[in-house]
Amino acid sequence: MIKRSQPVRTSITSKNFYFIYYLITFFGSVMAWIRLWDHVMDIYPDFNIMTTININIMPYLNVSFPPFLLISLLSFIFGSIFGSIFGSIFGSIFGSMFGSIFFKCAFLLILICGVLLIKSKVQDVGPFGNPSGGNSFDYNYYKNGQASRVESMIIRYGALIDSIEVTFRKNDISYSRKAGLGGPHCAKVFLFNNEHITEVKGSFGTWAGNNGILSIAFTTNTGREFGPYGNPDKAYVEEKGQFQKNGGKLVGIFGTTTKIYISSIGFYFVR
Repeated sequence: MIKRSQPVRTSITSKNFYFIYYLITFFGSVMAWIRLWDHVMDIYPDFNIMTTININIMPYLNVSFPPFLLISLLSFIFGSIFGSIFGSIFGSIFGSMFGSIFFKCAFLLILICGVLLIKSKVQDVGPFGNPSGGNSFDYNYYKNGQASRVESMIIRYGALIDSIEVTFRKNDISYSRKAGLGGPHCAKVFLFNNEHITEVKGSFGTWAGNNGILSIAFTTNTGREFGPYGNPDKAYVEEKGQFQKNGGKLVGIFGTTTKIYISSIGFYFVR
């Protein structure tokens, strides 16, 4: 009796499948870490392995994370723990192949959650002054990804703050936006690559019946101070209030302006 040869069956659990799967998982993990690092460097340009990350989870709950290397270690530990649990459960039901898949997916999920958690949150502060006076302006290019930081500012002022010109930068591209027209005095604020504005303070009120911003000053993360700028002789001034915001990183401004001065101003900060 002649025996017929049986057809050779291929299995989806072959080495080729595992190689492709591990390759996809590896590149997915690398892309997750690259995006995580991009967010960290966007929020903290002077970031290093000993930097502590502060994140607002809720409006009144601020969490201070340990250094970056410890975050990496915790991600691996929790990824391994949950991956082992789900891997053993689903592996016993569906086979070792699915157990390995769930192990890898659980670890990758930890990385993705870290990316979502570290993603920056833009907070608007203000406006201060007279929001109903003049035409509105809104320069928040960080929100849609067009800019990653404020590179410089030019403040023109007399009795009031007359105009503010902000230069934004992302990678090698810089562009400027200006609110207001001009003024007799000019102050220029230039920031270093690893420097950003962390505090803004000033005052608003009236000068000779005109309601607007009287003064403004800035402080950076390196401790440098700029200003205050505005009404050098303080004549005919009636101050109605002050404003101050510190913490985070200034990424934009908004407000209203007349043809000759800034009537109100607000700020975009990111943590």
